Amino acid sequence: MSNPNTPFGFVYMGEGRGGGAPGTGGHVERKIAAAYNTAICTGDAVQSLGTGYVSLSTTSVYGSNTCGIFAGCRYLSTSQGRVVYSNYWPTGDHAYDGVAFIIPTAGYPSKLFRVQTYSTYLTFADIGQNIDINVGTSSITGGWGTSGMTVAQSTLATTATLPWRVVDLYSTYAPPGTAGTDDTSNYNIVIVQSNPDYETGI
Repeated sequence: MSNPNTPFGFVYMGEGRGGGAPGTGGHVERKIAAAYNTAICTGDAVQSLGTGYVSLSTTSVYGSNTCGIFAGCRYLSTSQGRVVYSNYWPTGDHAYDGVAFIIPTAGYPSKLFRVQTYSTYLTFADIGQNIDINVGTSSITGGWGTSGMTVAQSTLATTATLPWRVVDLYSTYAPPGTAGTDDTSNYNIVIVQSNPDYETGI
């Protein structure tokens, strides 16, 4: 059964495989600048700007600067005149800095996430390789912010600075027939680990 092309970003699955202390998926808070008008959705990777602020991650960002996965935010809504808790950072409606809730990666014990491949599927032979993101297109349809991030097979390498490492395929975890578990067709789902335990400049 072919896999559907339905990106969802990074979904936390538990502690990594580096032998560190158990992870909880707990959040840390980081600032988003009021003037930042790019949507950030639940499941998106975010990067440190080195100033205490974060933004949506782009490609070719070192693992040391990929500070975590966005899990919501709060901001003072100019249209509603009150503090709003949201699962996405909107492209307007904020005159003041907001606060992002992030599942941290850089500077923390490695964590596991599941994520869809951008197009070309990954195989068991790709386990152990490092990989970069494809940013994709997020969606805020219906008020629910859904990430469009995936990982791109074309970026597979041993390059130590890439932000993610392929550690398994989702088919190992999920029942047969589950969406994303056909490892012979595009858009399969893989398990990645934050790579590596760098300190970050936040």
